[in-house]
Amino acid sequence: MTTLNQLASAHATALSLYATLSQFALETLDPVTKNMYKELANSAQTIAAALDERKQQLTNREHQIAQQTIAAIEAHSYGQPAEFTDSVK
Repeated sequence: MTTLNQLASAHATALSLYATLSQFALETLDPVTKNMYKELANSAQTIAAALDERKQQLTNREHQIAQQTIAAIEAHSYGQPAEFTDSVK
């Protein structure tokens, strides 16, 4: 499993945990327990946001690397004799 897939899975899990804990907070009558569920839900939401941000950073970085690779390949192929570039394609 790639890092991006792992981050996406962890993000989905954190969102699910947030939803579950929020629901528990709504259904719980005891104020102390209700507050605990709210705090845990807020923590899960913070974790989900951090995971999503990291996923975006990696996605952007992968895109940059892909663009740089394409540019390097194109620059290299333009500098080679035609018979070499034809055999590479």
